Amino acid sequence: MTIAYFISSTILGKYIQGNKKLKKSNSICLSIGLLLNMYLYLITTIIGINWIFSIVPMLFCTVHYYMFLNKKNHLNNKIDLIKYISIIIIILPNFIQSLYMGLGSYPNHFFSVDSGFHLANVYNFYYETEYPPKSLEVLGQEPFKYHFGIHALSAMISKFTSLPPHTIFLLIIPTIINFLLYSTIFEFFKQKRINPFIPASSLIIFRFLSNQSIIDYLSIFIEKYKDYHFFNKHEYYFNIWNQPHNVLSLLMIVLIIHSLSHAKKYYHFLTPLFIVTIIPLVKIPFAPLFGLGFTFQILIKMFITKKHKLLIFPILALIFMITNYFIFAHNSFGHNNNIQNPLTDLVSLSIGFNPSNISFRSIMKIFTILIYFTGFLYLAIVANKKFLKIVKWEEFGFAIFPLFFILFVNFEPDHNLVTEIWQIPDPVDFICGLIFIKYTIEYLFFDYSKKIKIIYLFFLITLIPGILSYFSYNYLLINHPSKGYEYCNNRKLGEILKKIPREGSILATNDIRYPANDYLRKNHNYAISGTLGHQSVCSNMRHISNSGKYMQNIKLIKLLGSNKWDEQIMQLCKTFKVTHIIIHKNYNYPKNIPFEKTFENSDYIIFQTYKYIKY
Repeated sequence: MTIAYFISSTILGKYIQGNKKLKKSNSICLSIGLLLNMYLYLITTIIGINWIFSIVPMLFCTVHYYMFLNKKNHLNNKIDLIKYISIIIIILPNFIQSLYMGLGSYPNHFFSVDSGFHLANVYNFYYETEYPPKSLEVLGQEPFKYHFGIHALSAMISKFTSLPPHTIFLLIIPTIINFLLYSTIFEFFKQKRINPFIPASSLIIFRFLSNQSIIDYLSIFIEKYKDYHFFNKHEYYFNIWNQPHNVLSLLMIVLIIHSLSHAKKYYHFLTPLFIVTIIPLVKIPFAPLFGLGFTFQILIKMFITKKHKLLIFPILALIFMITNYFIFAHNSFGHNNNIQNPLTDLVSLSIGFNPSNISFRSIMKIFTILIYFTGFLYLAIVANKKFLKIVKWEEFGFAIFPLFFILFVNFEPDHNLVTEIWQIPDPVDFICGLIFIKYTIEYLFFDYSKKIKIIYLFFLITLIPGILSYFSYNYLLINHPSKGYEYCNNRKLGEILKKIPREGSILATNDIRYPANDYLRKNHNYAISGTLGHQSVCSNMRHISNSGKYMQNIKLIKLLGSNKWDEQIMQLCKTFKVTHIIIHKNYNYPKNIPFEKTFENSDYIIFQTYKYIKY
């Protein structure tokens, strides 16, 4: 069923991909098919229609394709073999992590501190039939909107294939999306070249020539930021884009740039138009970057082709993007239970910008972008006219405008902001690197001369940190997985949670610390609701206020974290209809809890309450 789902999604993508050239790429078609499935699933959820109707277009296209349109397609085995080997090499660290997390009856391990939070949202969509879904982490919290696209997609695939949600979200989806990302980048690099080593080498260089590697050379010379550079944090190198929704947003960027650069007829613009308008479903902070990048690429293409009617597409993109934002993401809750308003936060960042006090984050972004553009400028100077004719200048449109954001807005992470709008420029160096590498490698194979030996030297130097990180982190994951990036062991907690029925249960605990390696979070334990989808009274204080109606939720957790039994605990358990109390032995808890102890392991104790409290 899993294989059938992805084949059908690919066929759906072939139907809606208007450009015949791009239609030949299964990776591009599957990406588009998955994005449309995600959108349809959320639409059916909002209007209250059974989820099965969201896959009707996919099934119809599949049947029609095999009955009337299917023709044998002979693949270029040489190119495919080289492509797949390149991609496997690149995604290996992420795949190893996904295996650790996704196998088993529950996620025994988490890498990346937010994995549990996102998995809890997948469970929400898997078990609930409303939008926005209720919070599993805070009982009674008002349902909030968020970029739930990847969570909804994972839940739908889990329902369709009957595979556990954690296996889909932590193993299948990351592997598929990472593969699609680099496969699409390969297609982007391939152009019309026959030699498959050109896109393959471009792909590997692009992955190892990470912005993190370039930043290292800046940070090691600045005393204040010596702890920031990543020579010793090699695990971060492979995990900055590890979360599926982040990887999906990168895939969407490549799809838009690639589709627009090959668009000739007006209907060819419909697919990138659709992709850019659904970014609020995948990553809200990236919406300004996507919208403006799309607009600039269209404007440059309009200038080149003299087709002024293309101006309609940025206008449509703005209308549909705003519409999707208000339907799916507006009034989403951020930190401290405040309503998200990205525009207000963006203005506050802009007003607060002081050139004399520019953040190191902004310095890193500017430095990285200047490296890329300096490299291309040098390339353009030494390149011959024949090469410059094959350059698709409109591709640079997606990378131009973000530079203005970098220069005029201070994007230092500020967790006092309601939104995480400071993440806007995160993909900028990805985009600039994508375009720079494409044309640099093209030119190296096109017309090698002494003039460009400096480019080779640049590649050799900047690839060293990435290559060392790659081998060291793979060794670490295989031999010492507990030292991986933001690692958290869920075995003991999962063993406890498996003893508690998910349906109808409400949990309270004495400890909501999330013990990820090097990233302890004191007030939100994502694993309690994220491991198997249980409802918790309060396991995440990050998104709730310290006053108002949620004070009772917080009070219960604090009382359970005290050394003495308080009769208020009994009353609060009755108020919230708590069925089970999970006690972490290595944290404070009342020693005389008057409930039945039903299960115990080395770290946790389960107390059953419903036999002692009349609701």
